[in-house]
Amino acid sequence: MFFFATRFLSVRLSFNLFTNTHSHFYDSKHILNAQVSIRAPCCKQWYDCSECHAESQTHPLAKTTEMAFICKKCKKAFRKDMAAYEESDEYCPHCDNHYVIEAKTPQAMIGVEGEDTRVDARYAIMFILEAAIHSGHLGC
Repeated sequence: MFFFATRFLSVRLSFNLFTNTHSHFYDSKHILNAQVSIRAPCCKQWYDCSECHAESQTHPLAKTTEMAFICKKCKKAFRKDMAAYEESDEYCPHCDNHYVIEAKTPQAMIGVEGEDTRVDARYAIMFILEAAIHSGHLGC
């Protein structure tokens, strides 16, 4: 009973850290559609991806077979044994949110900032019509 109580207490404390203070939780700039946060076993902080851990910590990410997660949809913590991981484990046990999905990463793009091109196109059409009326091509 003591083992169960300490495990429940550690999950509850981790959950309180996630909900009350965001100093132990990092949103990912690498994965835009992260469905869960993962607790790093080495420093006990929550990250959306291993790259976020590498950027904010000086130590390497420790490897473990039992991982702790927090679902971003229902905000509840759960654990998974990665040694016995199955396809059914790709869903949050509390809300059935599918958290193993293809990652969306930020894409670099080149663009020109300026006025709305739709407005500019209206002015261009207006000038073309005025020129056509003045030249007599529209027959008005």
